[in-house]
Amino acid sequence: MPSAARRRGSRGAAALILVIAACSTGSPSATPPPTAATASALAPAPRYQAEPARHQGGVVTIGDWQFPSSFPPTYLPGPAGAELVEQTLFNGLLGVDPGLDFYGDLARSVPSPKPIGAGMDVAYELRPGLHWSDGQPINADDVIFTWQVTPRTEGYDQISGVDKTGDLAFTIHFKAVYPAFGLLFPAILPKHRLAGVDRARLDTDAYWSAPSVVSGPFMVAESVPADHITLQRNPRYGDGRAEQPLLHHSPYLEKLLFKAFATKSALLSALKAGDVHVALQLDESDRAAGARLQSVPALSYEQVTFNQQSAVWKDDPQLLTALTEAVDVDGVIAGPLQKRAPAAVGPISPQLDWAYNGDLAPPHVQLDAARAMLDGDGWVPGPDGIRAKSGRRLQFSLVSLAGSPLRESEAATLAAGWRQAGAEARLQYYSPDQLFGSVLAPGGFDAALFAWDSPADPDGLFATLHSSRVPPAGANYSRCSSPALDADLVAGRATLDRARRGAAYRDLQAQYRKLTCEVPLYQRLDIGVSSRHLHNYAPNPAGPGNTWNVADWWIDG
Repeated sequence: MPSAARRRGSRGAAALILVIAACSTGSPSATPPPTAATASALAPAPRYQAEPARHQGGVVTIGDWQFPSSFPPTYLPGPAGAELVEQTLFNGLLGVDPGLDFYGDLARSVPSPKPIGAGMDVAYELRPGLHWSDGQPINADDVIFTWQVTPRTEGYDQISGVDKTGDLAFTIHFKAVYPAFGLLFPAILPKHRLAGVDRARLDTDAYWSAPSVVSGPFMVAESVPADHITLQRNPRYGDGRAEQPLLHHSPYLEKLLFKAFATKSALLSALKAGDVHVALQLDESDRAAGARLQSVPALSYEQVTFNQQSAVWKDDPQLLTALTEAVDVDGVIAGPLQKRAPAAVGPISPQLDWAYNGDLAPPHVQLDAARAMLDGDGWVPGPDGIRAKSGRRLQFSLVSLAGSPLRESEAATLAAGWRQAGAEARLQYYSPDQLFGSVLAPGGFDAALFAWDSPADPDGLFATLHSSRVPPAGANYSRCSSPALDADLVAGRATLDRARRGAAYRDLQAQYRKLTCEVPLYQRLDIGVSSRHLHNYAPNPAGPGNTWNVADWWIDG
């Protein structure tokens, strides 16, 4: 997920993730990097089947060049680096495997919603015998506590209450039909550890810097901010999991070490030297000699967002249309990307085949059409080729993330394309916190280059495209406002019938392409890079990244 990734909305809700760099790591492949032709035909990740462990114990080092300096609570938005660590510490009600199928994690099974009036109820039962790392039982009280402290963000705002129906049983009541319910509650919290903390200070409690009571396969042994985190095996993780379809045993490894690197090149050098076993947050342009490489389709798409409220074109829709026509999609894919990933047609991944609109073709740069529109709109080329109108030079900002050579090359390619049309794009780069918190959210930009990483349900688009979700209400950074999009987004979450939902989302993609809110560039790949001595490292396009199955990891003795 951006492989430093940031959720648009609360974690686990049907929100999207901002792709900051690219994807994570994986298992072996002797094949060359995929071209645009081969990538477009890439099959979904094969059904996950763990290789039996022939060795237990040992330490695996995970390197990250965008290591988070802090770890916010699991129920608040946070950088991908934080989530990649946290999913080794906390478990949720359900999990999603690499085939995008839900499975019961803390819950015994995936429940079927029961319509109740205009809403629905979802009844869960936890697995018997589960324990927190301190030996206390995991029960329904923990789920209710988690609900009580979780902000009413996307998805959670649809819940009217959670009722306990037994020590291990509870029912979640939804005010309206909410088909993406399975994405909620990805991390259950320990009531016995946190209930005594003043709610006003819970978000900043010391617990979050090094959680002392956890449910996941590992627990914190040592934490040095912005440098490393050492995790040790949770001896209680295997309790009650014998019947779980996946990850039904204690971890094979003794420890995990998450280590920070100042730059991506330093991380790749460490991987080549054998100093790390896994390199996180790499992108389609990265290669590491001697490491295992696997590229699988992700749910992410790279795109250019146009702020509909920008003063440059707010009152000049023909100008904005011309600039979207001049987006050099072809140049990005053929140049910086070297045809390693397929062009994107819209915001829904072809991996979600039930909702994907296969009738749409990818966009292509239309320079002649863009120039004609600008001519007709009164924008006249100047001596340097940049157009002007009524004394105003045609220039605008393109913001993106600092520290990613691939993205910087993409931005330069886009700027060159716009210059051919007679527009000057001023490139500006920011840290993740600056870009998403101080630039995109308040609308202080003209255009932006980044990637969206979707969860396993397209309802996540509600948070990023519905007109009611302009920040701070959501992550509609483009300030997109379309009655047609809004209607499709509402229809997609108004029924549990997948066929009807699919029809709504296919129409949404067609409507999306008629607008100027975003221009999709390419479908991202989940780049898996790991040591040849590490087994069961499996890329997973769902969730926050590829540490989803660390309990299965094992290393040669």
